Amino acid sequence: MYATAFVMDTVPEVALCNASILLYPIPALLRLCRIELSNGEFHVWHEACTPGVEKAVAAPEGKIAAILRALDFPVPFCKILFEKRYAGILDEKRTLFRKIGSKGPSKSTDRHISEDVPGVVAPVSSP
Repeated sequence: MYATAFVMDTVPEVALCNASILLYPIPALLRLCRIELSNGEFHVWHEACTPGVEKAVAAPEGKIAAILRALDFPVPFCKILFEKRYAGILDEKRTLFRKIGSKGPSKSTDRHISEDVPGVVAPVSSP
């Protein structure tokens, strides 16, 4: 158990209120060419989290919020969930992760792409 883990009441909350479903698979998908050419040396926070990619990460939040509202659940946003999970301010943690060189997927078949994109990103991003 992570020290910053917290309890949620329902499965939909756990599935939809998870900052990782937006923070990792979308940048990985958008930088797939770089991942395939990296020979395992792809650093997601340094190479993938550019301003344009961060806009793409934020885009599905509106759909997730609509689903949560329809289910009558609270609507926490990615930044708040990230800060709660990692016990710190997003911009500070992003800087730390870039500095320590947090590695991302090493190949196009890693779970960030093979599981998270079709299982989570596609459903909340579709019309």
